[in-house]
Amino acid sequence: MTTEKLEQAEEWFKLHDIPTIVDDGSIYVQTQDGFELQLSTAEIEYRAELYSNLQPEEIEIIEIERINKENQIL
Repeated sequence: MTTEKLEQAEEWFKLHDIPTIVDDGSIYVQTQDGFELQLSTAEIEYRAELYSNLQPEEIEIIEIERINKENQIL
């Protein structure tokens, strides 16, 4: 797994407010119950591809929506 794909996949999860841990070439998704689930290589590649296909405007919209959601909770 390339560093670039790991970083892109991690960015996709960050945009969607999904906590992750990157360790030793793997990504783990953290659940609300404290579990860490290791993602398959195919899943990491899929999320990296989704992220790489996003346009800058789409990333900005997702970030704004996430911030608005956080502000509604407060």
